[in-house]
Amino acid sequence: MLNTERSTLATLSAAQTTAANNDAFGVFLIGVPMGSVTGGDNEGNIAASKGKILALENRLVTC
Repeated sequence: MLNTERSTLATLSAAQTTAANNDAFGVFLIGVPMGSVTGGDNEGNIAASKGKILALENRLVTC
């Protein structure tokens, strides 16, 4: 379960990096952050995934 969530976090982080790069490129070309406009922001999902990982790791430590 922990490894699955770590994999999910890695996927979300990669998508967020891509969205950030698209934002920078869009702002450079047309002045609009394209990644954010197209729904590429995964900030909330990343935060939730990190929280799940912390909870799972804390559960392992206290058992």
